[in-house]
Amino acid sequence: MSYFVEDLLEKIKSRSFAPISQSTFQDQNLIDIANEELDLNLVANLVGEREDFFLTTEDAAIAANISHYAIPSRAIGNALKCLFYVDTTGNIQEVTFIDPSRRGEYDLTGSQPRAFFIEGDEIVLVPTPSVAVGTIRFLFPAKPNQLILTTSCAKITAVSSNVTTASFTVNTDLSADLAVGDYVDFLSVTSPFKLWAYRLPITQITSSIIEVATAGVLDDAGSNVLPQVDDYICPSGFANIPQIPTAYHPVLAQMSVVTMLESLGDLNKLARAENTLAKLELNAKKLIRNRVEATPKKVSTRSSLVRYFR
Repeated sequence: MSYFVEDLLEKIKSRSFAPISQSTFQDQNLIDIANEELDLNLVANLVGEREDFFLTTEDAAIAANISHYAIPSRAIGNALKCLFYVDTTGNIQEVTFIDPSRRGEYDLTGSQPRAFFIEGDEIVLVPTPSVAVGTIRFLFPAKPNQLILTTSCAKITAVSSNVTTASFTVNTDLSADLAVGDYVDFLSVTSPFKLWAYRLPITQITSSIIEVATAGVLDDAGSNVLPQVDDYICPSGFANIPQIPTAYHPVLAQMSVVTMLESLGDLNKLARAENTLAKLELNAKKLIRNRVEATPKKVSTRSSLVRYFR
């Protein structure tokens, strides 16, 4: 079974029995509706059921005498799960979240941040790092990419790399829409449709080749290129597969159907569609509630990473 945007569109059309042929509901209109439902309803439902579904990390290098760092733009609700300090040897320590009124308790000269608070769309490290050593690691729920047709993405058909450059042979010419310096995302074609890499600048592009810096697509060990044959390269911020559990793909389609029927004012079909949606949501929730059934929760110290990465 495939889970591309085109498959989602077919589900919406077959479930709605709405007059898709009319100009009101062209494919792009349906994609817009699905994106709205994904952003406003489905993601919120998933986070409510299993908040760890969208958890991801993003690192930012520490700069000397700089205390303010932007919260990653992908963070749902501009919210963080927690913050860590990673030193040059790879040791990870939790950075304590505090109320701004407690800043004086921590605001001493030092090279390593001990606490942070939120100010607008930034975190403020306390104390301000005095040297550019280590990184801060954000742990946060990341919103899925916006949906886009597969014709706007490129399927990887071959991969080669050296120390500096990773080269991907692709089946779609994106050179008319993307250029050197533009950003792309690398999307896994298998569930859970994760991003292998996010917002990587293109270093070279032709009708059949897209190149990026090798460092951006390596695994944590720095030895293997993560994107492989059959994965996709998409314009940054977009994906041709909804990045949600497969059980929720029919739910997204039915949410879109309900919105369509509401706009048409078809109350009879709308009532049936809402009943179907309620059943689909209930069944989908049953499938995702216990992700690790046999594993008891561990009791750990406050500074332990077990509770964040189990």
